[in-house]
Amino acid sequence: WLVVDTATASRAEAFIDLLRECLGTLPVVPLQVAESPDAVMTEWLKEGGVPGAIQIGDECELRDLMEDGAIVRVRREDLFSDEIRVHLEAGKRVMRLALTWEERVSFLLDEKFQLKRLRFQDAVLDEAGDVGAETVAERFDADFAIMTGEFSRFLPELITLFGGEEKDGFS
Repeated sequence: WLVVDTATASRAEAFIDLLRECLGTLPVVPLQVAESPDAVMTEWLKEGGVPGAIQIGDECELRDLMEDGAIVRVRREDLFSDEIRVHLEAGKRVMRLALTWEERVSFLLDEKFQLKRLRFQDAVLDEAGDVGAETVAERFDADFAIMTGEFSRFLPELITLFGGEEKDGFS
């Protein structure tokens, strides 16, 4: 996997293009999961939770799939409330959902399976702070190792919740 820390897909693609220029080739494609993210996230809200170590946060975006359909953005709200349930029963789908994994990583997941506003939580930051790095380079190495370790556990579990990796797009 190639994880790029950027807010937009176009910046990630620009970075990948630069890597391709430097390396001559870099055969990478965006990750696709087997089940549609908006369908899975909508089901989670309808059913009242997520299997596994993921917890639903207090933010989401709901969208009516009809052309020019309504959009509802919710922040700091109980996403299992009757108000949200009415929107879901009216046919709106979850396009963005705030989630937390094992109280270690929080993020906003969208309908394209892109992670936004990813933040490491206190447990991870405390571990990083406990490393006795003496130089900036040692601190960078330690932070990178901790971050990579978290991703190596977190990403496979998240992908599994969406039916695993799909090589040819959504099924």
